[in-house]
Amino acid sequence: MKRKLFLLLLLLFAFVDGEAQTTQKAQIQRIREVYAEAKKMVAANGKEGMAPHDMTIELNDGTQVDEDFIIYEESELTFYFKKKNEPESYIIDPTSVCYFITENYEIHGHTRYREWLFDPEKECLLFVFTRNETDAGYVTESRFYFDEKGKLIEKMYKAGGKDGDEDDEYDGKSEQELAKKYKEIFGLMVNNEDVKDANRLKFKDVKTAAKADRLKMIKSTYANVKDRVAKNAKSELPRDMRIVVHDQMAEDYPPATLDLKFFFEPITKGESYENTCYFISKQNSSMYFKEYGEFLLEPGMHKLIFSFTQALEEGETYEWRYYFDENGKCIDTKVKSVDEEDNGDSGVGDKESFGKYMRVFNLVANCD
Repeated sequence: MKRKLFLLLLLLFAFVDGEAQTTQKAQIQRIREVYAEAKKMVAANGKEGMAPHDMTIELNDGTQVDEDFIIYEESELTFYFKKKNEPESYIIDPTSVCYFITENYEIHGHTRYREWLFDPEKECLLFVFTRNETDAGYVTESRFYFDEKGKLIEKMYKAGGKDGDEDDEYDGKSEQELAKKYKEIFGLMVNNEDVKDANRLKFKDVKTAAKADRLKMIKSTYANVKDRVAKNAKSELPRDMRIVVHDQMAEDYPPATLDLKFFFEPITKGESYENTCYFISKQNSSMYFKEYGEFLLEPGMHKLIFSFTQALEEGETYEWRYYFDENGKCIDTKVKSVDEEDNGDSGVGDKESFGKYMRVFNLVANCD
């Protein structure tokens, strides 16, 4: 009796194990099919008269060791997305779904290329591919396959062109965390989601200067920053970040392009440093409108002290200037509008946009 029961249990375990292997193979096969379809969509993006749907983030940074030796650090992230509701649904919904992300990174001859694949319907992470190459030409590759619940179902590793062994207990958590961060960036920039941590850019109230002195300081800082931006363009070690979003609200709407540029410098804090942004410029355009904006930050701090917006629409020009005190309160407004009653919104909209842009900047440039 005991022998029969033992044999029955062996058969049961073998069946369960075989069933799990079959399910795993089916999952991996589906992931590969989704991957192939995503690559086709990426190749067709913006082709044959269709508007592109993508976002690119370029970061230029590095270290100047001495006058003759500079280590350049460059990275480029590209997000590919589609509209949540397809054109035939007749629902105008600006919500977009990111299905594929690529990363190209280079520092001092070392390169890294990565891909993140997401389920286009359920939006969960399915696959991550990484390829690293040293300046000497040594290549390593890794592949991680995840199920819809985020559980690692398969991993592969190659070193020097041969199959290698990576830590058997490693479950790809860092790849998942990075994907989560990039999805947050995508949500903020493309889907205009609110900043989750509202306290991130809040500061304690401080004593404020007289209005005349504050305005003088802002104008002086602005002139100095514009000079720094011009010098950055000619520098051997530029420090800037650029985000370009190509989007289209619906099939019958004209394509629109958002172009954001961040200018920053490293500031030492204890034994480490933080990339501190000092100026942001923005261009937003489509067939029907063109908008240019600027955000000026207080030196050494991520505080907004001045914002400017110029909008060109239907032959009319609109301008808004907002000046802020040390606590973020608008102390002066200058509005140019055909509507004489337009007094602006005291910079509320600009402060909301600024908070969102700074969250994205810190996620990319400071690895928040």
